[in-house]
Amino acid sequence: MTTTTTDRAGRVGDVAIKAPVVAATTAAITLSGEQTIDGVLTAASRVLVKNQASSIDNGIYLSDTGTWTRTADWDGSYDGANGTLVRVNGGTANSGFWYAVGTDPIVVGTSAVTWAQSISTLARVVAKSSGYTVLAADFMQMFKCSSTFTLSLTAAATLGDGFLCYVKNTGSGVITIDPNASEQIDAATTITLAANEGCIVFCDGSAFFTIARPTTISASVFVPVRQTVLGGPLDGSGLPNFGGATGSTTVTMSGTLTATAANGFGSTGAVDVVGQGTNLSWGSLSTNGTMYLYVDIATGALTAGSGTLVPGYQWGGTYSTTSGKFTFNIQAMSGQVGNGATAAQTNRVYVGEVTVAGGVVTAIVWYALMGRAYIATTMPALNTATNISHNIGVMPLPNDIQLSALLTAAIDGHPIGSRMPIYNTGGDASSPRAGSNASATSLLVRVVNDSASGMKVGMQGSSHTTFTSSNATLELVANRGW
Repeated sequence: MTTTTTDRAGRVGDVAIKAPVVAATTAAITLSGEQTIDGVLTAASRVLVKNQASSIDNGIYLSDTGTWTRTADWDGSYDGANGTLVRVNGGTANSGFWYAVGTDPIVVGTSAVTWAQSISTLARVVAKSSGYTVLAADFMQMFKCSSTFTLSLTAAATLGDGFLCYVKNTGSGVITIDPNASEQIDAATTITLAANEGCIVFCDGSAFFTIARPTTISASVFVPVRQTVLGGPLDGSGLPNFGGATGSTTVTMSGTLTATAANGFGSTGAVDVVGQGTNLSWGSLSTNGTMYLYVDIATGALTAGSGTLVPGYQWGGTYSTTSGKFTFNIQAMSGQVGNGATAAQTNRVYVGEVTVAGGVVTAIVWYALMGRAYIATTMPALNTATNISHNIGVMPLPNDIQLSALLTAAIDGHPIGSRMPIYNTGGDASSPRAGSNASATSLLVRVVNDSASGMKVGMQGSSHTTFTSSNATLELVANRGW
């Protein structure tokens, strides 16, 4: 493109870049009277007119209360060329850079000229923290998203083949990308981006797709324990401290929850997905009895849900097809949810349960992290049943329950802090033993001994002292067993 040094009304003739305009038209207009263009009210303003019925009439105009006139830098034979660029400073849809499209030499008022957005200069960072609908004018925009909200997409046919934008979740919430009506993105009705995740969204005119979006399933993810809650707020004893209040039909946890779901095995090993969610809420908890709280994992995010059916854990067999019933096959390391006729693989992890009475939540139990629990409690009196809550969420196997006495006083030469095993099964007649009855959330323990004088501790040949609440603490370590 050639340039000139001819100065016309303070502006240069057919230069590559024109002085900025306040707005650009979105439809054909009447070239008279001050008016609102793309959300901008004109007042003797420079305006890019680009949608007239005859493209000969397109160009840069100066608005007026009367008839509009072409600006001094777009009213002659040397004022434009194919590719001439102008910056649109304002407007809802058309802000950015636009360039002239025509056949050189362009003669203003005689040549047909259209205007197109400049790809190389259009991209810019736009911060979003609440619901927004992506428009055609957002082509090449880079959305910097925070909070939790939905980024809706205008119809694919409107955005057109080749449309693309960038989306990055820079906050701690979840960004949901939702195509128009029944349209899909990556063959799904919606997708989500968890904290610090991002992707490119592009359109082929009928559907949407992504590039570089975190995969839903990856065999490269390493987790220390499969199919469990991996992390969340804890109390001083290492037990879950997720919070939540009773007295309503909604439970909202405090803090960030991390969970992992197992989906069998692939060619490179175990296939697991991990997701995170912050301040998750479970609603509609109004069915009297026990309701079970779960999270579904997709693209690094957690979606809260609940049901009245007890989740099933089995070592083999077939998956239940009962609608809403979750079955986890321990040997296959995969879970499925029934729909009344079949069952489909679902990345679901149960995180707790609530008791509902009178249509509101009256008690909340959060399951222990990583399928294991350590409990220290008062040493019970001999032969007295004591219920200890482990809250693993799955019934532990007998051999995965360990009991011990932690000495709080020196006994028979054993210093404070010594641990003495209490055998859950077996042991000789003089060994401390405990009978137990386990459930998915608790363990009923009865400490017994074959000797009439009680449970004793001591090395062979030494005197023996009975464990009591004054000299020992009962410790329980329960593991899920798989």
